Amino acid sequence: MHHPVFPHIRKLGSKFLFIVLPPVILSTLLITLFTGLFMYRDLKKGLESDIANLLQIQTTVLASDLWNYNMKDLEQNLRTLSLYPGISQIAVRNDNGQLLAKASSHFYRTTGRSDGIMTRRLVFIAPHQQQAIGTLTLSYHYGVIYKRLADQLFRDSLSLLMLVFVIVASAAAANRLTIGIPLERFLNAVRYADKKNIREPVDWPSEDELGQVITAYNTLLANLTAGEKELRDARGKAESANRAKSTFLANMSHELRTPLNAILGIPQLMIRNPKIPREEQENLAVITRSGEHLLTLINQVLDLSKIEAGKMALEENDFDLYALADSISDLFRLHARTKGLDLIFKCGPDVPRYVCTDETKLRQILINLLNNAVKFTNEGQVTLRISTEQEDAAAMYNLIFEFEDTGPGISPDEARKLFHPFVQTRIGQVSQLGTGLGLALSRRFARLMGGDIAVRSNIGRGSVFTVRITARPAEQCRTRPDRQAERRIVSLEPGQPACRVLVADETPDYRCLLVKMLSPVGFELREVPDCGRTLDIWREWRPHLIWMNIRMPATAAFDTIRQIRSSDTGKETAIIIITSGASEEEKKTISASGCDDFLEKPFREADIFRLIQTHIGVRYVYEDDTGDSGRRADDRPPPLTPEIFACVPRSLLENLKQAAICSDIALVESLADQIQTHSPPLYEIIIRLAHEFDYGKIMTILRSAIQQEDRPG
Repeated sequence: MHHPVFPHIRKLGSKFLFIVLPPVILSTLLITLFTGLFMYRDLKKGLESDIANLLQIQTTVLASDLWNYNMKDLEQNLRTLSLYPGISQIAVRNDNGQLLAKASSHFYRTTGRSDGIMTRRLVFIAPHQQQAIGTLTLSYHYGVIYKRLADQLFRDSLSLLMLVFVIVASAAAANRLTIGIPLERFLNAVRYADKKNIREPVDWPSEDELGQVITAYNTLLANLTAGEKELRDARGKAESANRAKSTFLANMSHELRTPLNAILGIPQLMIRNPKIPREEQENLAVITRSGEHLLTLINQVLDLSKIEAGKMALEENDFDLYALADSISDLFRLHARTKGLDLIFKCGPDVPRYVCTDETKLRQILINLLNNAVKFTNEGQVTLRISTEQEDAAAMYNLIFEFEDTGPGISPDEARKLFHPFVQTRIGQVSQLGTGLGLALSRRFARLMGGDIAVRSNIGRGSVFTVRITARPAEQCRTRPDRQAERRIVSLEPGQPACRVLVADETPDYRCLLVKMLSPVGFELREVPDCGRTLDIWREWRPHLIWMNIRMPATAAFDTIRQIRSSDTGKETAIIIITSGASEEEKKTISASGCDDFLEKPFREADIFRLIQTHIGVRYVYEDDTGDSGRRADDRPPPLTPEIFACVPRSLLENLKQAAICSDIALVESLADQIQTHSPPLYEIIIRLAHEFDYGKIMTILRSAIQQEDRPG
């Protein structure tokens, strides 16, 4: 990995100078040093040579003055010689070493410095003889050399520095022209593109390395621009597809739930007829079970799509957590018992009884996980543990639900993909149980509720699924109506004013379904196929209640509601909207439209009658109140006496009770067939109630029978 050069220096030109100047300056100093050394050597040799030559010339003159003992001229000549550059002192001595004359230079007198000495014999030369008469001693110094050297080095250094300056300036200018200006232009283009979000290519026609970099940048810029355009186009298409998906889901919700409304509603109408043979009633029960199973699958797919589209919201309410856990445990207890499993439920002492969160979604999470645990465990036990971690005494609870089983376990590879939609384990694929949506939907619900789901598992040793959600302490606990205990309505109570109901639905089949549900009870009914006719009939007939089936966005329906409400008598008419799987935003829109209530498809007959009673206050006559007057006298069930339970085994009654809790009509019928051999009258009662989906009454009968057996004889 290469590290940047001078990372603390931000300017490229400054970095260039920091790189270039040190070697240039060092080179200049070395050149100057070596030049000075060589020059010093040459000047030294030259000085010594000049002095030697001078002495060679002057010894004859000085020897003559000494021979003639002309001391005045001798001293004058010595003073003249001392003025020669580089000479410190000069002296003449006789053969005995006696000093005869001497002279000193000003340099020597001030510094006393002498760097060398030369000695010459003074020889007087006569025509026919030579005679040594004394000695000439000369001391010299290098001061003149240093001065000459300094002057020369100054001139040379000045010239060299000028040359260095020219070279560095030329290099800097070349760097500026070839690198600096293109980089500045390149940098300005990048900054402008970043600031204005406008990307324009850099204009630089050179084909050198920097030109290639700029060309590569321009190419990258063009590719990036093209890629962003493709992304924008893809995003636009994705948004269009998402809008189309939302529209498709809304339409699919309506298109799927609406026929299911008829599939589940028509059997409810037919079962009211006491003349239908038992075989036909069994067929109707099959239709009902299949329709409810299909509805569950549709709801899972639509809920998953809503979560992915961000349209799923929490619907928080206060509820009894203990009752919820007990009901879910009871729901699977019989199934676990038939498989030979122990279903264990443990609740920690700190778990609050009443909490506030989305009960429906929590119920679905618990049912999905407990159903999987029981479904894939063939021996051993399934344990549901509930505990809590309270973050703040008055703020939030962290509720923890652990589902532990002794099933086959899950491999690590499967566990990583377990919560993906439509993904099943190998065992799930082999058994062909489930759709692969339950866990994916449960995790999304848990995350929507501020938590998550995790799994720990070992092959052959079972699995532990841990659900964490957050919940607030409940302010109050609302008691929900028990659907299983609802009684069948026979007619309107006599003595009430006529009750006019208008059914507005564009589909004839579904108008017919509502009319067939309400007409036998005694309501006065009219039906219209569109919103325009709804307003006309309302003005003419003044119904007490309007059932209005809509498909969102339902602008025309909302306009009709507003026109009705704007009238002086418009508030006297209750308006209930029927829709198919509305999102949270759509529910808010419906609530703000001026309607009194809304009902989602597919609905139950009991829901229709309950809402009518809530909003216009009608009173009903129930089947129990009339002594089953709707049946023929010879078709009434036998009376409930202790004798009809006497021969039925206790275990069979217990199993039948659990089947009724689970609302499992197939299991109820199977157990009823076993009861027939012990008590045909009880068999007849159970079968009738099962075909009427009156599981609440079945549980009441069985609870009473079990209590009678427990009493001492």
